[in-house]
Amino acid sequence: MKAKCWRSVIVVLSLIVLYGCATARAGEAPGRHASLPPPASSGRLRTPQHLANAGIDLAVPPSSASPSLSAAQALALCSTGDPICVPGKAPTIQLAVATVYGSGRATSSGPLVPSIVDVLAYVMTWTGVPCLPAGGVPGASPAPVQSCTVISLIDAGSGKVLYSYQGTNP
Repeated sequence: MKAKCWRSVIVVLSLIVLYGCATARAGEAPGRHASLPPPASSGRLRTPQHLANAGIDLAVPPSSASPSLSAAQALALCSTGDPICVPGKAPTIQLAVATVYGSGRATSSGPLVPSIVDVLAYVMTWTGVPCLPAGGVPGASPAPVQSCTVISLIDAGSGKVLYSYQGTNP
């Protein structure tokens, strides 16, 4: 193919991409969710939970705990694309005291020091959702779709995304 023909192909492809970008609806950029249904339920955690595979411990928040953020505001963060959220499915949202022991920094002697310890957080949970693909071998058949749980922890004071998890057994 001659150079002039290649340039024409590149110009046409560029115009197609620009047209697609110009006509995309606001709030639907990749990783953003224009709207999510309201939570299936929300409230305070009533019993402690140890989510071994997720590396998360959840404790019952003290009755005096007063978050700066509401559950609705935590859910609205899904529109930013920062937390992992599942579009089209309502999460459960619970206020809890979270410790994430599955991530942090390693000490020189080896143990991991958690970076999230006893933080008042909203725990947004979606269950029974298809697992997002990760890894794999090029050319291999795709793995069968499994049912996963997605968990996103949002700091109830600052609104900062603390941690997210996806897996078959939290």
